[in-house]
Amino acid sequence: MDPILPDSLTDYLDALLPERPAYMRAMEAYAVEQSFPIIGPQAGRYLAQMAAIQKPARIFEMGSGFGYSACWLLAGAPDAHIVCTDTSEDHADKARDWLTEAGIWEHVDFCVGDALELLRESEERFDLIYNDVDKEAYPDVFTLSLERLAPGGLLISDNVLWSGRVADDTVRDEATEAIRAYNRLMFTTPGVESVIVPIRDGLGVTRRIQGVVHGGDGCAQ
Repeated sequence: MDPILPDSLTDYLDALLPERPAYMRAMEAYAVEQSFPIIGPQAGRYLAQMAAIQKPARIFEMGSGFGYSACWLLAGAPDAHIVCTDTSEDHADKARDWLTEAGIWEHVDFCVGDALELLRESEERFDLIYNDVDKEAYPDVFTLSLERLAPGGLLISDNVLWSGRVADDTVRDEATEAIRAYNRLMFTTPGVESVIVPIRDGLGVTRRIQGVVHGGDGCAQ
C-alpha cells in the first residue's frame, strides 16, 4: 500500500499516538513479520472513536484477519458484541489467542467463511458494519450492508482511496473499478449520509438514515 500522506506527515501523526497495549503491539509486529495488511493504529483509533460515539450493541466485521481491528472496535464499544469473519481457520485461532489476552473474547463470535455469504445468511440487524474484504466485492458489500444495518447504523470500509489509484484515470483494474463504484454508491444512494476520511488508505463512512429494524442473533448456521 502506497501512502496517501507524505512520509513526514505520517511519521508526525504516528509520533503523536499514545502507547498501545502489549498485545496490540505484538499484533502489529506480527503483521509486519507476515506482510499482512492491517488497519494500523491511526485508523484503528478512528474506528474506536466512531464505535464510542455510535455505542453499537451489535457489530459485524467483514474480513477480520487475526482480530486487530476488532480490538479497536471493542476498545471504543466495550459492551458490544462483534461477529468476526475470515476465511482462515489459522487467523481465527490467532484471533482467539490475542483477543483472550485482551480480555474481550467473550464479546466475539468468530465465523470462518466468506464474509459476504455469512452476512447474507444472517437475519440480524447491526449497528455498525466494518468492511475490509477483497476489493472486487465492495459494491455488493455496500448493497447488502444497507439491508443489514439498523437505522442510524454505520458502515465503515477501509481502502476506499486505494493508494490514490481511484483518482488515476489510467488505472482500470477490477479492484480499482470496484472501489470507484463503491465510492459512487456512497454518495448517490438515497437514505444514507457518507464521508471519506483520508486516514491511512481512506475510510469510507456511511450512515443509514432510513430502514426497518428486524431481530436475529449470532452467526448464521
